[in-house]
Amino acid sequence: MQKTIASLHQLHCVYLRWHCSEVAEAHCNPGIAYFRLGQTLDAVAEYEQAIKFKADYALAYRELGVALSQLNRHREAITALERAVRLNSQDEVAFNNLGCAYARAGKNESAIKALKQSLSLKTDYDGAHFNLAAVYLSKKDRNSALGHYSQLKRLNPKLADSIYQAMFREELLVLK
Repeated sequence: MQKTIASLHQLHCVYLRWHCSEVAEAHCNPGIAYFRLGQTLDAVAEYEQAIKFKADYALAYRELGVALSQLNRHREAITALERAVRLNSQDEVAFNNLGCAYARAGKNESAIKALKQSLSLKTDYDGAHFNLAAVYLSKKDRNSALGHYSQLKRLNPKLADSIYQAMFREELLVLK
């Protein structure tokens, strides 16, 4: 009898984990849609609901961080993105997004560290090269920015051109 009760309890726990995951996804997916439609506050609400049902839902934390960053709620964005990378340390997109959030909050050294971690996971990630070059440019470190520009030129020439133009504009501003 005791084994039967224990087995039923295990089945119930498995069902609840499955059910919570399903409900969490049922909130995260509309959140992504809301975000794409520009309804960022609605997206945040959906991501937060997803997290209530599945506290270890790395994707929901990652997407929540991006949405909060867009709302200029940088401290909250960083917290959500730090949680995302703790939950999934192999997510190069989450590290890239964390780097961007740090940069927007003026934490350039933390931004560089997160963006380098993103590149260590995926060396040909053009978005991370772009963002790292942009952070280096904001620090007036043209040599480091140029290294990422070179990588970006090989990976995504169109995106690389925008870094080149930013470097060129910066030089013109200095000359004035």
